[in-house]
Formats: sequence, C-alpha cells, structure tokens
Amino acid sequence: MRRRAFTLTELLISMVLLSLALLPLLWMTTYSNRESMDAYYEIIAFSLAKEPIEVFRSFGYEWLTSYTNHPLTRFPIGTMVVKPRNTPDQYPFDSELFEREINIAQNDTTQNGIKARRVTVSVHPVKRSRSDAWLRRNEVKLEALIFDGPRM
Repeated sequence: MRRRAFTLTELLISMVLLSLALLPLLWMTTYSNRESMDAYYEIIAFSLAKEPIEVFRSFGYEWLTSYTNHPLTRFPIGTMVVKPRNTPDQYPFDSELFEREINIAQNDTTQNGIKARRVTVSVHPVKRSRSDAWLRRNEVKLEALIFDGPRM
C-alpha cells in the first residue's frame, strides 16, 4: 500500500499563500496601533494647549494685561516641561513628555472697536521621548483672543 504525502514544493507554496493572507492582518494591526498612539498623544497635547487659554479667558482681559505682575506658577510665560501633579485628575501621566510654551502679546489688537490680547500656546513633544516617536506633528499650537468687556 502506497502512502501519499505532501511534497516540499506543495508545502512551500502553501506557506507563501498563507503568509500573503496574513500580511494584510499584520499591516492593519500595525497601522491601527500607530494611529491610536498618535491620537492619544495628540489629545494630550491639545488638552495641555487649551488649559492656559481657558484659565486666562476666565480671569479676563484686565487681569491678563497685567499678567507679569501676578503670574500663575502653573502657567509661566515661556517654555516649560509639564510635570504631572500628585493628584491623578490634574494631568495625565504622559503629560511630562511635552513642553508647553505660553506667549502673551505685548500689544493689544482691536476688532470692531473692542480691545483684545492674543494668547498663543505651543505644545511640542520632548525630544527623544515616546511622544516624539509616536506623534506625527512637531507641534500643536492654539491661539486665542481674550477680549475686553463683559464675559458671556
């Protein structure tokens, strides 16, 4: 009685076809992981950029024009690495992988007869960190005008 077995050529062909079938799954997993990490770090960067703008907006225009007389320690003018606080609700753990630069314009801009002061916040990843490796953007930058007048 003669036994039938697979030849080496048949095994090689089946292995190539199987690897070609699994390659898109591997690519899709890698792409999904890269995109989700990019989105994660981008959300952290946007949150870190938005926070000082919202704080300055809540204090108002008059307070902002004299900010150098009473600066907030958490929002210094210039560049600083964001350090997580002891409380977990303050900043995410990975926020220390970013530097935040806050600039307040020295001169007012006027729109429709209303004075405003421009606040620019730039957040960029610390060089040679996980956020630098995963985030595709070099910088997240937000600008806002803080208007003189009643707050709504």
